[in-house]
Amino acid sequence: MSAYSYTLTNLLISVRALLKEETASFWTDAILTAYINEAIFVIAERTGCYRTTQSVSTAASTRLVAFTGFKCIAAEYSSKALIKITPLQVGHVPIDGIYPQYFFESGSNIGIEPIPSTICALTLYVANTPTALSAGSDVPLIPYSLCGLINYYAVSKALAQDKRFGAAAELMSIFNNDLEFMSRALLPNIPDGLDNLRFQ
Repeated sequence: MSAYSYTLTNLLISVRALLKEETASFWTDAILTAYINEAIFVIAERTGCYRTTQSVSTAASTRLVAFTGFKCIAAEYSSKALIKITPLQVGHVPIDGIYPQYFFESGSNIGIEPIPSTICALTLYVANTPTALSAGSDVPLIPYSLCGLINYYAVSKALAQDKRFGAAAELMSIFNNDLEFMSRALLPNIPDGLDNLRFQ
């Protein structure tokens, strides 16, 4: 038996079934698609479950390097992991040479210690933002086990739009509780070794 496919088309059908509006009347497909994409974004942000690698380069004599995503989990220079520090540790850690050895997060940037004097290519491991669904065959870029939560969020937002706040709050509570349980039980984000920080 094949697994259920969480395509945008199937998600819209299931959201409409819960709303008891099989064809667009009050809620357009565009509105429901926006709620579905918002659910995927919230799931990825709270759990850090969508991870990618990014290739970035430092600028000469510049500490900060921009990245896209929610969080930089690890950084490498020349296939060697940089040690994560806090911004307060800058200038107080032992330095061996002129090349990047440490990094810290600062908003949507990472800071490099020591400040590189030349351009250095880095590989970042990032909890990233999934691509929004737009075509009917698009599938969320989050783990399959979390896709079932999308409906609760989207229906809750739709009901709130219709001013049915009690039902909306109940469904949002289900979403929040299930997401918290699943992210703790199924998606432990505690690496037990450097190899666990490397992913595709």
